[in-house]
Amino acid sequence: MSEAAMDRLFEESTSLVEFLNQSGKFRVFADEHLSKILLLAVASHFEKRMTDAVMRWSKQRLSVDHPLVNLIKNKAVSRQYHQWFVWEEHNASKFFSLFGKRFLEYAKQSVKGDEELHRSIRSFLQLGNERNRLVHGDYVTFTIEKSRDDVYLLYKDASKFVNWFQQAVDRDLEVPEQTGESPADDRADVPT
Repeated sequence: MSEAAMDRLFEESTSLVEFLNQSGKFRVFADEHLSKILLLAVASHFEKRMTDAVMRWSKQRLSVDHPLVNLIKNKAVSRQYHQWFVWEEHNASKFFSLFGKRFLEYAKQSVKGDEELHRSIRSFLQLGNERNRLVHGDYVTFTIEKSRDDVYLLYKDASKFVNWFQQAVDRDLEVPEQTGESPADDRADVPT
């Protein structure tokens, strides 16, 4: 889903709520469920963009039919996205460390020098955490604490992080040699 499609989803849901507001019926019901729908759409959109970036990177660095591309797809990407982050901690340390020390250092420096990026990461993780609460709770009775406007504003803010990540993996970052350290060893003191 492109950003234009997400904008259209928000605008059309706003028009629907305004229409229902005039009739007085179903407005609260529609607004609550449209907030949930927008949240799921945003989370799905970000997951697709992030996983596509990782797959694009692996295909460019290796080759499309290289066996490691399949390993990355099957064991690191497919149905693994939600394990990349510690959503409730509101920082991206775990995620950055998955790409090794060199990327972790690059990410630390990027975030350290950019308050807007730092805020964007928090918005991204807040949306992911809210999505998890929604889908792992009872969707029908789950009360979303965010309005459609709140979700949309978080989406706009979080988009900066997703854009940054897509550009970061497109950079020509060399893969560091293995040092025997685990990704967890790389996480110390990330300012996110």
